[in-house]
Order: sequence, then C-alpha cells, then structure tokens
Amino acid sequence: MHLLLLHGALGAASDFDLLMPFFNTHYTVHRFDFVNHGKGPLTDDPLSIAAFGGQVAEYLDMHQLKDVYVFGYSMGGYVACWLAKREPELFKAIYTLGTKFVWNTESSEKEAAMLDPRTITNKVPAYAAQLAEKHQTVSWQILLSQTAELMRSLGNRPALTPEDYQHITTPVLVARGEFDKMIPQEDADKVAELLGNGKKEMLAATPHPLAQVDPVLLINSISRFFG
Repeated sequence: MHLLLLHGALGAASDFDLLMPFFNTHYTVHRFDFVNHGKGPLTDDPLSIAAFGGQVAEYLDMHQLKDVYVFGYSMGGYVACWLAKREPELFKAIYTLGTKFVWNTESSEKEAAMLDPRTITNKVPAYAAQLAEKHQTVSWQILLSQTAELMRSLGNRPALTPEDYQHITTPVLVARGEFDKMIPQEDADKVAELLGNGKKEMLAATPHPLAQVDPVLLINSISRFFG
C-alpha cells in the first residue's frame, strides 16, 4: 500500500523521520516538502492551500499514483481534504492528526500573532534554531511571515466550507490528541460529523507536536483505520 505523508505549516518532510521505521514496516512511503518549506521548491507567490494541493496532485501524477492512503499532520490534513473535495479518485483514505479545520478571523489572528520572529528568538531560542536548521529554501523568519499571512487569509476565507466537508466522499479520520491545546474538541467533532464519510478518534495523553506523539499509538491507530 502506498502512503503519502503531508507535513504541517512550518514543518518539513523530515518531521516524519522518527516515524519512518514504523511506516516502512507497513507501507511504501512517499513524502516531500511543500513550497518554501524545508528544502522544497521556491515560490514568490503567497502561500495557499491551493498551491500546496497542486503540489500533491503533481507529485501523484508524476509517480502515477492513485488510491493512495494519506497521513496528513496539522495543515497537511487540511490540504489532503481540500484536494479530496476536488479530485476524490486520488485518495483511498485520509488520516488527519491535529488538523485545524475550523477557521475564523478571531482564531486565525490569534495564531498569526504567535508567529513573530523576534518573540520566538527571545523566548524560545531552541525552537528558532530548529526552524533555522530545517528551512533552507527561504529563511525561517520569512516563512513565519508568509505563514501568518496564510492563516489570516484562511480566517477571512476558509479553503473549505461546511458544505465542502459534506461533499468529501473519501473516508477521513479526524484524530485529535487528548492534550492538544491548538484544536478544540468541539471543532474536531463538528467536522467529523459534517464529512460525508468521516470518523473521529482521540489519542490518549497526546499533545499537538508531532515529535511528542507516541509512534506505536499513532501507527496502531492508522493501521486500524486503513485496514
């Protein structure tokens, strides 16, 4: 089975390194960096879900892949659902973890305000160093600014509407960590109910950062859903 891994905002394909020994046991794995992330291709255009979705479609076409299983972490899950709405034949099933599905101006502005390079450098220098090491296509400071604008854009005009979720026929599991402070449980529940073929799951004692997720717990959950 082919499994495509889609990373989150400010992430990179390398975020899945620690999980690869588990994934490789079960699947033929594919992953890449979104534009301006990691070592991904450069774009001067504003970041958008449509641009990320276009990358996914291009990758699948290039490798002649269809009926692919997808694990989308955070923003990666949102991108996968956006593309599934438009090209349902591409995916066999989508497993999302820590994905923010409900966007509005208030929540997007709150998240965008957290992406201040000076504040991150002063208050969490270790995280700033990680971002600097991870992102080589553009500086992490520029990527933070671009991501903040993406969030504001989604707050003003979400890429997926409640009606869109209802028309996604691909099976989607909405997984949320029990200790995830970024994704309200009611939002995850709402979207799981709206999805045309949706399910939900709570990962016990799990926070938002992918690096802090128990790999065995995650792989077992993914394997149960994909079958």
